[in-house]
Amino acid sequence: MSKSDTDIIKDIEHRVRQFVTDNDLPQPGSRLIAGLSGGADSTALVAILVALGYDVVAAHCNFRLRGDESLRDSRHAREVARLLDIDIHVRDFDVPGRMAATGESLEMACRSLRYDWF
Repeated sequence: MSKSDTDIIKDIEHRVRQFVTDNDLPQPGSRLIAGLSGGADSTALVAILVALGYDVVAAHCNFRLRGDESLRDSRHAREVARLLDIDIHVRDFDVPGRMAATGESLEMACRSLRYDWF
């Protein structure tokens, strides 16, 4: 017998709540900044954190590496934030400029820019 979507969501929320408790992490009601790429994983995480009662602020990095697809991700992240009624901060980055200035690889430049901003 398979679980319904509602049961699956409740199970995930329970597991996240238990993980928070078991690892002495900030409790619901705390303000958290969550990276919101626009993909399924980060969208689900933000939705679960909101459902658990966290005061979530979304942060979306637009590295502008995939043209229209990057713009779609930014629009989606903004729409998710609107639907969840949370604040979102979006920042565009100059990845090629960072790479030229530091000699970092594409992946490292993106990571450095993201971590510096967060």
